[in-house]
Amino acid sequence: MSLEAFAAVFVVLAAADWWMVKVQRTTQLICRASGAPMIPVGEFLNPAFIKFSFPITLAKWGWVAVWAWYDSATVALLALFASWLVTVVSPTPFRLTIPSVLKQIEHVRAVDADLGDQLFKMVQTWKAIGVKR
Repeated sequence: MSLEAFAAVFVVLAAADWWMVKVQRTTQLICRASGAPMIPVGEFLNPAFIKFSFPITLAKWGWVAVWAWYDSATVALLALFASWLVTVVSPTPFRLTIPSVLKQIEHVRAVDADLGDQLFKMVQTWKAIGVKR
């Protein structure tokens, strides 16, 4: 497999991992702004696709190991470090992450209207307080 093929698969896995981290960060900030505990309240805010977050992270690490074994350990580890650095220093794109959270709230609201309304009020509180808190 060529370096470009290894890099392309890694970029796809890293982008998916980054997205999942940022959605989870959004729900964490919403809980923090409302003074709600992340467990169990944050579990209701996290979209259903978050359950694939850890397997995607493991796949990314595994792909780095395969990349290092078959091609270049230095390039693979540098790509992993760059992925981590981008995740840590990049701002959370709230305009892109909040629709997933709001969609999850609608799913909760369909099952339990009171809980869905409370979660929606938490999002509104977070928007009023601001994202920097």
